[in-house]
Amino acid sequence: MKGKHRMKKQLRLMTAVLIALLLVMITGIALAANLEVSFTWTVEGHEFSVRLDKKQRGEYVLYLPGALSGQDPVLTINQNKDMIWDGTTYQTGMTVPVSRYAGQKVPVSFTGGTGKWTVQVMQGSAIPVLQINVTDNDLKRVTVKRDRDITEPADMLMLTEDGRLNAAESLTSFRARGNSTFFAQKKPFTFKMENKADLGGMGKNKKWILLANWYDVSLIRNQITFDLYRQVGMPYTPDCRQVELYLNRNYNGTYLLTEKIQIKKHRLEITNLEEEYEQLNGKEAYDNAVCKYVKYNGVNIRWYNLAQEPEDITGGYLLELEKPLYYSEKKDHAGVKTETNMCVTIKEPTHVGQRGAEYISDLISGFHNAAISPDGYNADGKYYADYIDMHSFALKAAIDEFCINYDVRAASQFMYKERDSIDPLLYAGPAWDYDWSYGNHTNGVKDPKAMDYVYQRSSVYWFLTHWLLTHEDFQQATRKAYEEEIFPAAEILLGRKEAPEGSALKSLDEYKADIADSAAMNYTRWSAKPVPDVYEGSGANFDDSFAYLKNWINIRTDALLEGWTPGQNKK
Repeated sequence: MKGKHRMKKQLRLMTAVLIALLLVMITGIALAANLEVSFTWTVEGHEFSVRLDKKQRGEYVLYLPGALSGQDPVLTINQNKDMIWDGTTYQTGMTVPVSRYAGQKVPVSFTGGTGKWTVQVMQGSAIPVLQINVTDNDLKRVTVKRDRDITEPADMLMLTEDGRLNAAESLTSFRARGNSTFFAQKKPFTFKMENKADLGGMGKNKKWILLANWYDVSLIRNQITFDLYRQVGMPYTPDCRQVELYLNRNYNGTYLLTEKIQIKKHRLEITNLEEEYEQLNGKEAYDNAVCKYVKYNGVNIRWYNLAQEPEDITGGYLLELEKPLYYSEKKDHAGVKTETNMCVTIKEPTHVGQRGAEYISDLISGFHNAAISPDGYNADGKYYADYIDMHSFALKAAIDEFCINYDVRAASQFMYKERDSIDPLLYAGPAWDYDWSYGNHTNGVKDPKAMDYVYQRSSVYWFLTHWLLTHEDFQQATRKAYEEEIFPAAEILLGRKEAPEGSALKSLDEYKADIADSAAMNYTRWSAKPVPDVYEGSGANFDDSFAYLKNWINIRTDALLEGWTPGQNKK
């Protein structure tokens, strides 16, 4: 009996010990779950903070911005605890020498039984860093549904690549953006500041875009294409900078900060017709105008019921050529749908009156009817080339062919028109949206030796560039643009020749080196595995994706020079 009693007593004791240990573990897990650790740098009176990011149980990542390399931050813990970092104890308010641990895994624990952690310390490249702070509720709102905006105070802080203050402003708008990219895990954003600021030396403005490059594992397709356009002198191509983005003190990845395509100083610098509409009608009446649908000369047009219109309604306009499906979804946008189903949205002015819409309808219909005519003349006897700046359209066609731009007929195809008294021609551009290019789309052409992609992409009537390439003078202009402008620029990309002083372009190896460490952080934060619509063969990690891109461009550059006659595959 005594033996049984002793066994029961021991069993009760062991049970009590196990329960106690379990309670300690549960308490530790609960404490760890609520424990928040952040590191703060002070730059010219402004605080930049980074939270420890939980990777999985017991494993954390500290994403250090490359712009602050060598500078150590101050510790903040949201509980009354000390941190034991690699054997040394630190309290809130103390400086922690985290920068010396970049590239290492560090043992970390806290007083009070929160368990042992392993912190992977990563440091990004020497590129600008952007911190955006919104409320947690607002961040949820804007990332769940497109076009939702913030409702509470927000701010931004941008540092230069060497850690100096670039800008610190309040935000009046912060939204997730994009069509297919909105539904990606790593979302693109657009934001508007209360005051204009010159971000990254790109000129003062309020509105900016953050491209996530979710569909491009190399992270540089948009950047190199924008720089290529700027190198060959395409007017008003958006400038851009690679940046590290931190949202609410959490690292969110490597983004491409770009100028927004809009009619503004330092952007698309043509006559601002929207300002004239606002001045004539008053801002309230302009903003609250109602979109109308009417038939005009056999063409479906949309315009706004504005009482007053400028005397000269010939410019400036920002236009976007769109697929009929996309156009039909944008029911509150002014625009034109021709008899042959070509759809053009009037992006700016955002609200255009009846005379303005009719002017654009006549312009687009006349140009398009001439372009689809075998001899290039419309019923009024006007030649297609009399409507356009031939060089800008040829450059656009040649670059789209060079990179096999999958989106060439789908969306993001812009044109602009200045006032007739300044320039009566329609221009191609600004350029936009090249993440699905250079053999990167599952359903696109991957072969870098393929010829006449732009011409063959479609022959439906609303695909404009196809019809331009049926005309011999446009074919010659496009071939000339490739030989004399794009091929020499591609040689800079490939490192075959040095970039001239002041060049917008550099070698692909330099683009890679500029962001290599940041890309490593990006693909620790986000998966680099191929996502839907991205060609698996284009690389499942940053190094492989870059190697694929460089090899693809190398083959493509020479193949077009040797074998491409634009429009040769006529049906």
